[in-house]
Amino acid sequence: MSNVVYDVAIVGGGLAGINAGVTAWEEGLSTILIESSDEFGGKLRSDRDDEGFTYDRGFQVNFSSYDEIPVYAQGLLGDLAEPFSPGAKIVGCGELNQWDPLKSLFCKAVSLPDLLKLLKLNLFAKKWQGFQTRQAAHEFLVEFGFSPNCIAKFFTPFLGGIFLDRSLSFSARQFLKTWFFLSRGNTVTFSEGIQCLPGALLSEFALDPSNIETAFHKRLNSRVTSIVPSEGGLEVSTNSALIRARSVVIATDPSAAGHLLGQQFKADYKSSICLYFSSDKQITNGLNIVLNPTSTALINQLVPLSNVNPACAPKGKHLCSATIIGERPESDEELAVMAINEMNSWGMNLPPLEFKRAYRIKEAQLLQDPGFEENVPSIETHLSGVYLAGEMTTSSSINDALKSGRLAAEAALAYLKNK
Repeated sequence: MSNVVYDVAIVGGGLAGINAGVTAWEEGLSTILIESSDEFGGKLRSDRDDEGFTYDRGFQVNFSSYDEIPVYAQGLLGDLAEPFSPGAKIVGCGELNQWDPLKSLFCKAVSLPDLLKLLKLNLFAKKWQGFQTRQAAHEFLVEFGFSPNCIAKFFTPFLGGIFLDRSLSFSARQFLKTWFFLSRGNTVTFSEGIQCLPGALLSEFALDPSNIETAFHKRLNSRVTSIVPSEGGLEVSTNSALIRARSVVIATDPSAAGHLLGQQFKADYKSSICLYFSSDKQITNGLNIVLNPTSTALINQLVPLSNVNPACAPKGKHLCSATIIGERPESDEELAVMAINEMNSWGMNLPPLEFKRAYRIKEAQLLQDPGFEENVPSIETHLSGVYLAGEMTTSSSINDALKSGRLAAEAALAYLKNK
């Protein structure tokens, strides 16, 4: 056991854990970040193959209006890809731009009253923080006055792709919160893939063994097995060492957090499958996501990734992703054939597509039913000096993951100051 006593030990190296560590370190606390896998980043992972294609592990984007990304990290994210165009191309309906109704007058998914309602929705979403309701998103959209055609052909695949739920049964308040951030800026990704974000958060903090009191220490391949009170603080046992700390932030998945705290956290997840295809030509012109509004859809959305981010594909090649909501019994190869057949039925004159790889994300997003916000666990735990962070304490988004880490670190700081 080391004689070093850290001010705060963070268990879990996803966005919440990283931001908890950044916040603690910036407040002058000696900090160690402990991650069980061989990389930091949690669900934000990117892979690159020998041909030069970059694949995110599931289609993920960042909203430029998110306010929890530290300023220093924003300057280290490198080249941003082109932002996606607002709205989408809707199969069989045309293009919809929810911020500019004049560009959507000929879209078959909306009427003129629907377009005016979209403008009204953009303003209404600013009030999301004070909007208390147990409505589902579908109920809210009906009550707001959108036509059944608009809900079925635009909102169902558009929000279905964001919340992985085409029934629109998720929280209306969470929908408004997301729409608020969506309407305030651009939807972007990063030239080097989504893992660039956790990389930027950690890039300023190098391990310096000679300066244990001020360094932001990081430890990979270390699975925490227990956290117990001890004289002067807490003992964090890992598969390779015993770490002593005055406070702890647990930023793991709900199952692992429950194991460490000796309790059970309710955690139901939405799943998805992301298929990647390459082609010699663009699958579509422009920077729009393509939505599939059909009720029997296999693919929810098709994304022309290399249109917005040429760096994700080698020269002369293009890359796209197709998202399937939920789990499927078919093999990856069978799903790829089914997906290509469905896309070819859209009448888009797609070029020949080559299946590259698939990612099956079983725990893609927490279930966010109406009223879920009232039942999220507190960041405080029954163990003195131990705090929770992560999506289970807020919601499933990049911004809220970062926020949860910051809040937990601030709670640990307050605890240490008052101790």
